[in-house]
Amino acid sequence: MTDKKPSQMTFTEFAESMRPSGAINRFPGVGAAADVLTYSVYMNGPMAQTLPRHAQEHTFKDVTLQALTEKLKLNPLSARDNLKVAELVSLRSAWMSSVLETTLTRGENAARILEDFAALSGGMNHPWIRQQVDTQRELSAKLGPTLARAGVDKDIVPKEVSVGEVVAQNSDFTLQRTQDGEVVTHENRRLQAIPAVGEAVMVSYYRGSGQVVDSLDKVKFSDPFVDRDSEDLAVRVTSEKGETPQLVLFNSVQSFDQFVKAHGLDERLVQRAFEARAARPKSEYTAPPREPLGPPYIDDKSGCLALDYVEENVTYTTLFESAQAMADRAAQFGLGAKFVGEGFRLEETMLEMSRMAHEKHAPLVESAMEGVAIAESTDHWVQIDSERDEKDSEIDIRAQLSVLGFAFPQKPEGERQYMGPIVAASPLHVAQDVGRRQIVIHDVRNLDKVPAVGDRLNIRAKDGKGVVTDMVKAQDKDLGR
Repeated sequence: MTDKKPSQMTFTEFAESMRPSGAINRFPGVGAAADVLTYSVYMNGPMAQTLPRHAQEHTFKDVTLQALTEKLKLNPLSARDNLKVAELVSLRSAWMSSVLETTLTRGENAARILEDFAALSGGMNHPWIRQQVDTQRELSAKLGPTLARAGVDKDIVPKEVSVGEVVAQNSDFTLQRTQDGEVVTHENRRLQAIPAVGEAVMVSYYRGSGQVVDSLDKVKFSDPFVDRDSEDLAVRVTSEKGETPQLVLFNSVQSFDQFVKAHGLDERLVQRAFEARAARPKSEYTAPPREPLGPPYIDDKSGCLALDYVEENVTYTTLFESAQAMADRAAQFGLGAKFVGEGFRLEETMLEMSRMAHEKHAPLVESAMEGVAIAESTDHWVQIDSERDEKDSEIDIRAQLSVLGFAFPQKPEGERQYMGPIVAASPLHVAQDVGRRQIVIHDVRNLDKVPAVGDRLNIRAKDGKGVVTDMVKAQDKDLGR
């Protein structure tokens, strides 16, 4: 296992370390409709646990993959081609997210990582992906002749659990007649063991990998339990020969239910699986703590907001596409309202510099980052200062609200009454929670008195002004009548 983090790997190194495997989930269609297919992709390699939980597992539907499958010159009507594309898309997404989140600006792989990122940012244009697509195209071309030689006219993907006799096989595929009378096709590269033709076997897919149990007439299954290592549901399979018990894992209770039905076992086992799962819920991945080294800044190379931080005694630089994106992830990087506010200010400065560059009649700016403007009159200076104070106050209040998890603030409209606590304050503004986490921002210059954070108020807005009443005192007054 490498000492590198995912963000320090080239895309090829990342792909080989993650070893994604996908599974096709087949659900019966309604009436005469075709079966509904979804695709689950799991990162199974030695580095998979270093990814956040959301990057370790991915789920897709047919309609989200077919256009891309066709663009890659694979067959969009082939579930197997769609599955391969799902694996490639998952890899691309997980790697690019890792690089964006913890980009090292230095190191031996930095230049190659930037090249890979540039290639993948425009789509699926990377040599490793092209090689995988070519291999998949060659495999798909072999499937039709394989089915024809076995006397099968349709490629049917297996369910999560299939039980039945192996009826045909070659170096690439295994065909199995299930207890439902279907002949399903397994890809040998996705099986943990290759069963023999004529043998009655169970193939149970766990995280995209087919677990094979043979000699079904001579084995016994244990009650379901939660495996300590994987934290997933499992059963032990024992044989009459006294061999080492085989561990069979399941993606979910629903998968275990398929196992019970396929073998005709006691349905009460499913309830025991629910009880085992409830007694030992799966633990959540917790990322190591991160500590910012200073306020955010503008990265010279990318022009994006950047932040230097330390994780496990290693310094990283992360890039954000916007100040709001930084605010949304403030908790992950230990950012308070002060640093979030600085991010919004930098973004405003960049936008202002861009506007001024395109406006030939705009006043010259000697130091845009410091906000020093050349003005022609004292009145103009006063106006600039007033506008800057108001903008700074709005940025401060937005930053506080972002850290608190509030979104979509609005300003008072028309003649309305707003009731609720004040949750944030800046020099010229206060934010009021009016219920269902909806926020109204009031300009304190338009209120008859200045509220404080924690006050529970009734603010009646009319003609651009606001009358402030303390809700607690108003209730006490009403009770005293």
